[in-house]
Amino acid sequence: MSNAYVDDQTFAPGAFAGNTRALRWLIWSGMVCLAILGPAMLLARVLPLPAATLSAEQIAHRWVEHKNSIRLGCVLMMLGISLWATYCAAISYWIRRMEQGVPILTYLSLILPGTGTVLFLLAPFLWSVAAFRPETMSPDVILALNDAACLAFIWLVGPFIIQFALYGIAILQDKSAPNIFPRWVGYLNIFFSIECFCGLTTASVKSGPLSWTGVISFWNVMAVFAIWLVTMTVTMLRALRSLEARQRTVSESEPVLALR
Repeated sequence: MSNAYVDDQTFAPGAFAGNTRALRWLIWSGMVCLAILGPAMLLARVLPLPAATLSAEQIAHRWVEHKNSIRLGCVLMMLGISLWATYCAAISYWIRRMEQGVPILTYLSLILPGTGTVLFLLAPFLWSVAAFRPETMSPDVILALNDAACLAFIWLVGPFIIQFALYGIAILQDKSAPNIFPRWVGYLNIFFSIECFCGLTTASVKSGPLSWTGVISFWNVMAVFAIWLVTMTVTMLRALRSLEARQRTVSESEPVLALR
């Protein structure tokens, strides 16, 4: 399926207008995800992540002392993380518009965020298990659950590395005139893909900048992610406004064609 075919279908008068609002909601869902996730992690006492150097007794005491807020925070985290999938669906729409021929990149852009969302959901799930009955659990069990949750949160980056690289490749290969996204946004995605490799050190390092509370492996990656999310949101909203303007142009010309 060529881009010309997609454009002919999309720009038929009225064909896209009904979906504009839905696409805009999907685009904004990324910012909602970020707005929920930050406060939820603070409520769950996992921002910053519990240091890997804490003892089993210290971790267990935190879970017993704050079990109710941890439970509520994990529920909110689950809801916020779920919006990641809706946000990435919006990106997949734009990738489909960029891609010519067989839409392999589009298919991958739908599969990878789904995989990443499931893996990301493991973190609040494991923290919730630890908060279910912390008074009766061995501190070592709570420690193990927390370790697994922290690693699920920051170490399971494989799908994300491929996902962001895929976004960058799709943007840089866009043959549209003008390009749907600026080329520098493609390079930003590739840069973030490389940044995600920083999370891989957290399974081996317990303290310092490469640990899951470190400047490089946690705070650096989180900061770049926030910049990426804001950039992609603004870029997609601008692309949507351009698309709506073209739709209006086509719609306004239709009555003239009908009179001929």
